[in-house]
Amino acid sequence: MTETNQKRLFVIDTDAGIDDAQAIFMALAANDVTVLAITTVQGNTSSDQVAKNVLRVLKVANRLDIPVYKGCDRTILGRKSVDSGYHGSDGFGDCLDDEPPSEEIIKKEHALDVLIKLSCDYKDEITLVCLGPLSNIAAVLQRDPSFGKILHDMSQSDYQLVISRLRYNILIIHNFGWNHMSSEYNFHCDPEAASAVLENLKTPITLVGWELCEDNGFPWSWYEDFRKINSEKIKFVTRLENFAIQKHYLPRLEKGLAMNYEFADQILVACVINPSVVRESRIVYAAVETAGEITRGQVVIDWKNQLSKKQNVKIITKIDRDGVADILIRSLCN
Repeated sequence: MTETNQKRLFVIDTDAGIDDAQAIFMALAANDVTVLAITTVQGNTSSDQVAKNVLRVLKVANRLDIPVYKGCDRTILGRKSVDSGYHGSDGFGDCLDDEPPSEEIIKKEHALDVLIKLSCDYKDEITLVCLGPLSNIAAVLQRDPSFGKILHDMSQSDYQLVISRLRYNILIIHNFGWNHMSSEYNFHCDPEAASAVLENLKTPITLVGWELCEDNGFPWSWYEDFRKINSEKIKFVTRLENFAIQKHYLPRLEKGLAMNYEFADQILVACVINPSVVRESRIVYAAVETAGEITRGQVVIDWKNQLSKKQNVKIITKIDRDGVADILIRSLCN
């Protein structure tokens, strides 16, 4: 067995917003993880721009050796997704890099081809970490319906497809950056893709809910202290966050409204890196609404097994918040 194969093998599929950047740093810093590749998907911005953003993250981490592949720039039905604008027009807070990495580094192969190839080359070994819309994964399933089985031997682990952020079956307005009732942004970008993955990918799927992220935010004073830590990675992510802070957070703070600093993709990666931060989870059947007028993209969960359908996801419902923060800080100070 090679040194690479002694470690857990990750492929990260991302639309590279600011929380994605922090999550990627966390995965790269994990001693027992090898990131085989990073694939890009439309979401916070175009797939092309996401690839440029990922290169900037890898440059700061001194890991430009990790291959980056561009994936779907449209939804599974061929539509352009609507950018939330939350992370700026480029997904990175419109914060330019004076010396960006050369785009020539981006690999020529399409992400879909690479996902299938890697799943075959490393059969039963890869953990696929999805930080954006599921357009790439659904498109791979269209090409190869057996992809999930190749990805993982279901008897081995809970963590083989890990998806960040869904919104449970409630109606609520998310007020920061974009407004939509009942659906989290990634699933709302491509509901048909999310539905196809939950229904057809024959491998363990773990979901991290947006409600969990909201419930485990830190006081704003914690974030201010976080920004003061002397680390190149933290300096990088705080520069990227300035757009969102100025546009979405400070106006609420100035009005005296309660404000927390919320994790999202960071929670997901922390749970995969160190499963001990997971305090509670539920294995249930879940489906994605694709036709509802006000519930499109909503994840409907059969908590009480009323449908008697085969359970298809594990949903993390409680975490060690301080444990997640510790992993984040150590990773960004590494």
